[in-house]
Parts: sequence; C-alpha cells; structure tokens
Amino acid sequence: MVQMMNIFSDFVSFQVMNFTIRVSDEELGTALQELTEKQRTAILLHFFRGMNDREISELYHVSRSTINSRRDRGLKKLQKLLSERK
Repeated sequence: MVQMMNIFSDFVSFQVMNFTIRVSDEELGTALQELTEKQRTAILLHFFRGMNDREISELYHVSRSTINSRRDRGLKKLQKLLSERK
C-alpha cells in the first residue's frame, strides 16, 4: 500500500509498505499521486529504493513482467503529466 503522508514545501513523502520515500521535487511528487497505486509503488521502489524487478515482484507476489509493465505504464503517464504542466 502506498500512502501519501505529508506535503511540505521541500518534499512529498510516500509510505510504501514499511518504507518512507521522500520525493524532493514537488511537481514530481504531485504527478506521482495521479498514478495508480500499483504504478506508483513500482516506480518508487525501483527509482527511490533501488530495488530491481525481482525484489519488487517477490514483495508483491506477482511476476517480474507485471512489475516491469506497471513501471513502464506509470513512467509513460508520468511523462505525459509532467509535460502537460510545462
């Protein structure tokens, strides 16, 4: 489960399982909130916790290809959201 904890002027904080992940870019943090929980989780664990697809798939009991697909779809949506704001 991903839960947004706090928004401050210097970071957005997400709770993913037992990890607290802070995103220092407010625009990125806001855009991450617009993804599905599964997409956001795959992105946060991969890019902010440095976990690979195998590690994430074992945490969530799904295939590595499922994690890869969630992350790829999330990144495409994130790119679209961020480009629309500029």
